[in-house]
Amino acid sequence: MPTSRGSEAAPRSRTPAKAPAAKDADRAEALAQAVREAAAERRALRIVGGDTRFFYGRAVEGEPLSLAGHRGVTDYEPSELVITARAGTPLAE
Repeated sequence: MPTSRGSEAAPRSRTPAKAPAAKDADRAEALAQAVREAAAERRALRIVGGDTRFFYGRAVEGEPLSLAGHRGVTDYEPSELVITARAGTPLAE
């Protein structure tokens, strides 16, 4: 079926992709401690997730603070189509 851009749409898979098993990890306290230490030492932090889009925008200086391990869906309301997820949660979860 043509799309609005005139190209053919990719056929849909009949079997849904399996999401990886959730690795629920609340690292809030460890992250907060890392921020407190950096602030006390006046060190700049560069907050990163998967760091896959580092080349967008201006260059950011600072020690990387990865949120990738801070993951998990904390609330899901299907009737509202709303989830609450930690910062490092992959969309597949």
